Amino acid sequence: MRRRSGYTIIEVLIAVIILAIVLPGLTAFVVGSRKALTTSSRLEQGTAVAQTVLDSLAFLPHGVVGTTGNTTRTLEGTNYTVLWSTSPMTVSGNTAGSLITLTAQWTVGNQVRQSVLKGVLK
Repeated sequence: MRRRSGYTIIEVLIAVIILAIVLPGLTAFVVGSRKALTTSSRLEQGTAVAQTVLDSLAFLPHGVVGTTGNTTRTLEGTNYTVLWSTSPMTVSGNTAGSLITLTAQWTVGNQVRQSVLKGVLK
């Protein structure tokens, strides 16, 4: 008696059933991973844009920055709006510079995301 090589219909059905069970889970994992990567990338870009604005404001003479302001930057197709506000910083009753809070905002779908950065201007 000679045995033929190949797969039986039962083996193929079992393989298809296993794939039907595993594939949706793998797809959800890949989609979730991609969303997390995109969110992380945009958060990093928003923080980098805010840091760039803070570095630019630090080069301006004291008093020129004002108490509030905003600017918009576009990076890789995403618009980032950076809002800032300053308040005087006093040490032992003397003004020693300004505390600055920068908020980078961008929109993902219908949600506004933001990254907040705080620093000191001397």
